[in-house]
Amino acid sequence: MDSADVDRKTRARITGVRGETYAYWYLRRSGYAMIAKNFRVPWMHGEIDLVGYDRDVLVFIEVKTQDMTVRTATRPEFFVDWRKRRTVRRMARAFLRVYHLENPPVSYRFDLVAVEFYPSAKPVVRVHKGVFRGVNQGLLSIPQTSSSKLDVALTLARCRRAMRWAFWSSIAFVRSVRGKTSALFRL
Repeated sequence: MDSADVDRKTRARITGVRGETYAYWYLRRSGYAMIAKNFRVPWMHGEIDLVGYDRDVLVFIEVKTQDMTVRTATRPEFFVDWRKRRTVRRMARAFLRVYHLENPPVSYRFDLVAVEFYPSAKPVVRVHKGVFRGVNQGLLSIPQTSSSKLDVALTLARCRRAMRWAFWSSIAFVRSVRGKTSALFRL
């Protein structure tokens, strides 16, 4: 791998992080309540860029960014193929499992945010709501909605508790694994 490839990958990564950050703040100003960023699970491939609530619906958000200094005919939205949709669906199921949001089922959808950065101009942002369906979501991409703000607050509190539990249980797991491996090497 030569330095040109490394520079290209570094520029692409910087552009992606810049786009995710811009999308995060754009969605926050639009009324989304963000609860996770760059969600990953150690035993799975892929990540979810942003997870948040749009009113009372849990939203898994994929951000696609393009630097428009080099004119291309394709929009960032076209880079979400069936493989990426499958990965996002799998990661969404993992998110629901990890944070115990499966039972009772939570209303959720998948959004796509396309960000285009133009030289010396304001970025163009397009939010596509409900772009593809989840595995268990039937024909509609937006399931039934909750009736009160209290339900949303309770769901957010439950999600925060679950995130704290997952964090501390993962630390306890790492500590227990470290203790066992060190005991194995002492033999």
